[in-house]
Amino acid sequence: MKHIVAFLLMAFVLLAPHNLLANNPVKPLISPADSLLLREQAQREALFNPLFLDWVFINHNSGNTDTTQSTIWQMRRKVMHDVENTSPDVYRYHYQQLPLYNEIMSHDIRNRSISTLNNDSIVRKSVNEHDRMQQVKAPEASFWSRSMLIQIQGTQNYISPNWYNGGESSLSLLGYVNAQLKYDNKKNIQWENLFEWKEGLNGVKSDSLHHLRVGEDLLKLNTKFGLKAFKNFYYTASLEASTTLFNTYLSNSYERTTAPLSPIRFYGNLGMDYKYKKIVSVMLSPLAYKLVYVNDTTVHPGVSTSVADKVGIPDGQKILHQFGSSLEVKFNYSISREIVLDSKMKFYTNYKGIEWDWEIVGNFIINRFLSARVSLNPRYDSTITTTEKPKIQFKELTSIGFSYKF
Repeated sequence: MKHIVAFLLMAFVLLAPHNLLANNPVKPLISPADSLLLREQAQREALFNPLFLDWVFINHNSGNTDTTQSTIWQMRRKVMHDVENTSPDVYRYHYQQLPLYNEIMSHDIRNRSISTLNNDSIVRKSVNEHDRMQQVKAPEASFWSRSMLIQIQGTQNYISPNWYNGGESSLSLLGYVNAQLKYDNKKNIQWENLFEWKEGLNGVKSDSLHHLRVGEDLLKLNTKFGLKAFKNFYYTASLEASTTLFNTYLSNSYERTTAPLSPIRFYGNLGMDYKYKKIVSVMLSPLAYKLVYVNDTTVHPGVSTSVADKVGIPDGQKILHQFGSSLEVKFNYSISREIVLDSKMKFYTNYKGIEWDWEIVGNFIINRFLSARVSLNPRYDSTITTTEKPKIQFKELTSIGFSYKF
């Protein structure tokens, strides 16, 4: 029976360092600063590490004549020394095994050794000058920052044919991706890059030709480089290109308003940008360039108006150049943790007409994966020559659905 007990106890001892001491290992004391942290941790933890419990490692009594007990003790002692030599990081210390605060702070323990409470010197680590904590240089903060917002939202309503107040059922789906990559050296250079993709589908029964139409279609790339002039003002150059990916039609008609990669709008601006924190940006560009390009000028049989006619490009041409001035105002503010207001207003003039576009977006965060979005977009453009008289245009969209930001 004694041999069985001895065997089980030996197995427990061999496995104890791995099974009982795996959580939150503490390295041996190497400096006065480490001593303080080690002592505070030891006071918060249990009295002794299970490796040093009396019923696991009892003090050896040299007068003990029991051969079995003596053999077990020698095996224990050997295991303890093996652990000390091969895996010193598994040791934990009781706070009574560590120096007092005043000794640590006075640095009197540099050439002293720290031992366990028993007299067997199970743990003995010298605190010498060469063991002091090495100075590690903290990594420098990156000047780059990036973010991405993905939203898939939709709206739906059903109205029965005999509804007393009339109306018709509709369905809309909106996908939105906004990715930003920014560089700021905190001194004199700021570089902002934006990728934006917006795609929306809607369907109504009243459109007999198109059961599902493209309502939102935008692919935009924007880059803005700023060199600090003084205070919050930056000399700035910006480039922006935007286009569409699909055909969009008027209701119950084959007349297109856009086509794949038609039109492509390009803007280049040089001027001064005023920035207030990350909330407001006002860029005034005395020199601005606008280009409109249409790749597809074909029309459907029975339709006389092409995409080129819609954007004011003269007959037989695919490209339009204009020079003028522009003003761009951006505003981004978190009203609360759940409500974020984003506003972009762009004003351009070629000194013959004006192009004004203002998009106001309210994001209402419900939880990490669910949000609501309200978008208002008034627009006016008299810089192009068409058969229609310029009027204020307006678009509004309210949706709810999946949203994720990282």
